[in-house]
Formats: sequence, C-alpha cells, structure tokens
Amino acid sequence: MPTRPFSAAIIGGLWPTTSPDAWSDVGDGLAQKANALDGNAATILQLADGLPAENSGKTIDAMHEMCLRQGIAVVRQADIYHSMARAVSEIARVIFSAVMSLRCR
Repeated sequence: MPTRPFSAAIIGGLWPTTSPDAWSDVGDGLAQKANALDGNAATILQLADGLPAENSGKTIDAMHEMCLRQGIAVVRQADIYHSMARAVSEIARVIFSAVMSLRCR
C-alpha cells in the first residue's frame, strides 16, 4: 500500500494484496503441467501410430482409434493449461506493473 496521505482511503480494497511472485510461480507451474501433457500426448500418439504397423484386425483398429482420441483429448487439455498459464502470468505482470507504478509516484 502506498504511504502517501489518504492512499488507503482512495485505493482501499483495490490495492493488490497478493505478491506478483506467487502468481508468477503458479503460472510457471501451469506451464510445466502443459509441457508435460504435450509430452504425454506425443507419446500416446506415437504408440497409437505403431499399433497398426505391428498388428491387424478390428480390435487393433478400435484400439488405434481409441488411442488417437485419447491423444487428442490430452492435447486439448494441454492447450487449456497453456491458456491458463498465459492468463496467470499476465495477471502477475499486471499486479507487478501496478505495484511498481504506484511506488514510483
């Protein structure tokens, strides 16, 4: 909170009480999770591509299709985590900018 007279009365509950570092750490964690999910999706899709090459039949075709669907689902989940990581990192940046701009005045 700024230390100038009436700052508390003017800003009140609008002043960010959380550290931008905490938000940044959460954003980093979300980005790591997204990268791990990308790796998992790549592994699932790679294994799915190997199924028809090594085997054949309706069961293998069904397993291949199911693995492809699961891989795509994990890719979509990774995309959601990437979006959350970007949003949380932007929140950290905005809080940091607000804190710094008010400290410099």
